[in-house]
Amino acid sequence: KNSYLEEFWETAYLAQRTPIPINTNPFFVLEDDPTPARTSQIARATNLVWSSLKFYCSVRDGTLEPDMQRTTPLCMTQYTRLFGTARIPGKGVDTVSYNPDSRHIVVMSRGHVYWMDVLGE
Repeated sequence: KNSYLEEFWETAYLAQRTPIPINTNPFFVLEDDPTPARTSQIARATNLVWSSLKFYCSVRDGTLEPDMQRTTPLCMTQYTRLFGTARIPGKGVDTVSYNPDSRHIVVMSRGHVYWMDVLGE
């Protein structure tokens, strides 16, 4: 284990049997984009995907600057679990599956699910 939080996370999060989206999952809120050219839903979604992929590539390639607490760099190993990761239900405790070769995104729109590659080899 790379961090004292990993064991806690695996116990508290993966063994949790209450509704996950309400009780456990982290979330973020996107504020309105002040740039008029990016206020449409498609422009906003495209920018979010592009920015997320840029961030993902910096995590994958090891070029992301570490978060700091004053002058001390913080552990960044959990960042790899932000992408290419799925929670697999299990009896009593779930597991996490990670695919470092993942190159796709999933988009849900109007009741349909679309899967598409967004990164080259």
